[in-house]
Amino acid sequence: KKLKDDEALLFVFDEPVKLGLHTLFVFYPIDIYFLNENKKVVYSVLNVKPFTPYIKGVEAKYVLELRSY
Repeated sequence: KKLKDDEALLFVFDEPVKLGLHTLFVFYPIDIYFLNENKKVVYSVLNVKPFTPYIKGVEAKYVLELRSY
């Protein structure tokens, strides 16, 4: 799904998980925020370019993706 300027994707996990991400088939830069169970940002990766094969993540309960500008 292509994110509009005022949209975001929020991934919610049952328990904290450590995962890596990619932006294959994402055609615009994004910002990624990893949040703990208290909804505090514990790690962020900003301005991730399209088609990046691997983005290192950290343990998080929530992952938020937004368009980067």
